Amino acid sequence: MRSRSSADRLEALSLEIERKLQKALSSNSQRPQILQQLFADIALKVDDRARDAILSENDGGIAPVDDREDVSP
Repeated sequence: MRSRSSADRLEALSLEIERKLQKALSSNSQRPQILQQLFADIALKVDDRARDAILSENDGGIAPVDDREDVSP
């Protein structure tokens, strides 16, 4: 189970992402730039610890690369 501060950080991040997505939807002319900046911001905020935490919560969600089934034909 996540700690309260961890949940608060996830909630704040979710709200920030939602705000930027709404801004992108309302601005046709700036949409590509806004989305590019949003994805760059997300990439910069995700570090190895966050990635490991996401992957370790494997309740039917994202499987670590080593645990994925080979889907090649």
